[in-house]
Amino acid sequence: MAGAVFATVGAGCLEAPAADGSNNAGNEWTEAVTIEPRGASCGGPDDDHVAVSVAEEDLVVFGRTPAPNPCHEAIVTGYTDNDGEVRLTIDVESTLEGDESCIQCVGKIDYRARLDVDLDEIDTLVVSHVEGVEHRVTIDSNLSIGEGPALRTIESDCISDADEDHVEAHREETGIRLEGGREAPNPCHGVVIEDVRGNSDRLEIDLDVASTLDEGACIECVGFLSYDATLPVAEPEDIETVIVRHVDGEEHEIVL
Repeated sequence: MAGAVFATVGAGCLEAPAADGSNNAGNEWTEAVTIEPRGASCGGPDDDHVAVSVAEEDLVVFGRTPAPNPCHEAIVTGYTDNDGEVRLTIDVESTLEGDESCIQCVGKIDYRARLDVDLDEIDTLVVSHVEGVEHRVTIDSNLSIGEGPALRTIESDCISDADEDHVEAHREETGIRLEGGREAPNPCHGVVIEDVRGNSDRLEIDLDVASTLDEGACIECVGFLSYDATLPVAEPEDIETVIVRHVDGEEHEIVL
């Protein structure tokens, strides 16, 4: 599994207005590339990264790009496939209409792009974020397989004396499964994936929390959230160590 690249999924809790999804219409790359939004929230210029996996013989790009504010979505503005190198250009487009206004903060825009390409003919994928930087990924036959990490918050409640920050990790046929629990400011939160990294024998994942409230108040107590997550990898048996960092909490190193 050398050179494996793992997906990064944003933790956006502020949803930007939805767009009509037609931003690729009429472009020559429409049939080769599809893109869909995966969330938008306040962020910063450092919220700029790309990870790639293989799903059903396509390349799937999980990206996060900066934007002037969260009320944007990612769009494809360029695509070339020449001599083993595929170049994908990602810009952002406002989702506001008429006199609508947006929160005043730098945005981080998450997206997933799917590339219908011949994997045997590609050596390198270059993803250029117009509002950010250029990312170069070497295409390896052992790229992470699947649609990216999946996580769910199973239970949220006020913390009790019996609740402890913890994580367990297990190998499964298609990846690594996590089961854990962590504190939150109050029970009205969910666990979110902030970042995932990996190499041939090691996985690292950062888990944060995000409010689940649209409006109103929550019960006043420290919360405790129980969760499980699945991290798809090509060769789970090669993973020897999993490190889980609970942002603003504890770090756990699990030897499988």
